[in-house]
Amino acid sequence: LPHSPTVLWESTPRMCITMMGFGRCVGVTSVVLGCLVWPSQAGYGAADNFTASLETRVKQIEEGEITNGFCWGDGLGPNGRDWRNGLGKVAGCLLHKAEQIASQWDVAANTAKGAVFVPAHFYRVLATNMASCCASSNARRSWCLAKTSASYTQLVKMAEDADKDVNHMMDQSNDLATIFAYLAQAADELLTEIKEGHSDRAGLLLSTCSGSPESCTAADLDRLRQELRADRKGK
Repeated sequence: LPHSPTVLWESTPRMCITMMGFGRCVGVTSVVLGCLVWPSQAGYGAADNFTASLETRVKQIEEGEITNGFCWGDGLGPNGRDWRNGLGKVAGCLLHKAEQIASQWDVAANTAKGAVFVPAHFYRVLATNMASCCASSNARRSWCLAKTSASYTQLVKMAEDADKDVNHMMDQSNDLATIFAYLAQAADELLTEIKEGHSDRAGLLLSTCSGSPESCTAADLDRLRQELRADRKGK
């Protein structure tokens, strides 16, 4: 793995697999760590050419300016298999970003152990890969933009605030929990509409913070992370 001040992990690929799992993705010119896509040296980094506009970011992906990190997770579909149709993959993409948040929520608290984490870069990578969920060719592009716009805007603000937090004292974990809830609830809405079904592990994500997104907390994500780890160990 590359070693630089902007990497999320300074560890082996095995650790990334254990923490987050590889998912099924679109994109061939990138290094994928748990489906957080790091464009190759020839492309744009997630923080490069970054924009505060979700629609502009989606267009950058669609026009090939940055890597398409459209990734629909692994083991989230019906019976733990792949999604059966394109809209299921869109829901899976949103749900996979929620899983990434649940697995790495303590990046936002500046308490993550055993690796080098840079919160601002994490937020920009997450925002970019979330935008990829809306960049796929499907009839729900406008729906996806509407469902993720507030979360993208919040991630932009969190990144800007984290840039100023030179002593790494800021705790934005509850803000990240709110974004988790919005993404999971959007995925649930689409899966319910298309009657796609999902795995038991996806059910853990969907059943956490099913109420008001603003009431979701880091404590909820911590409990969920333990449940997800137990689910992986049981298989």
